[in-house]
Amino acid sequence: MTQWIQSLNLTYKITNPKRDLANGWVYAEILSRYYPKEVEMYQFDNSFKLDKKMNNWEHLNRFLKKKDVVLAQTEWEPVVHCAPNAGYVLLKKFYTMLTGRE
Repeated sequence: MTQWIQSLNLTYKITNPKRDLANGWVYAEILSRYYPKEVEMYQFDNSFKLDKKMNNWEHLNRFLKKKDVVLAQTEWEPVVHCAPNAGYVLLKKFYTMLTGRE
């Protein structure tokens, strides 16, 4: 999965996964690589304030619903609150969803 992340040429490197994945920015950027005409990064805020993080995740959920992907609040909320391994577990789900690989 590390090679996959590197191949996407993301704007920010993931150095502290708990913190770096919490606001949803990285997930939005990943989706923008697969859906460049549908995911516009200006809609997302790379901030760590709780209201900004929640807003990002709401945008992500709306987009994923359009793609018939169910992302339960119980899957992303632990990421927002920096729970151990939550960001990695969700990143793995995105990897499988977008590449078809495990």
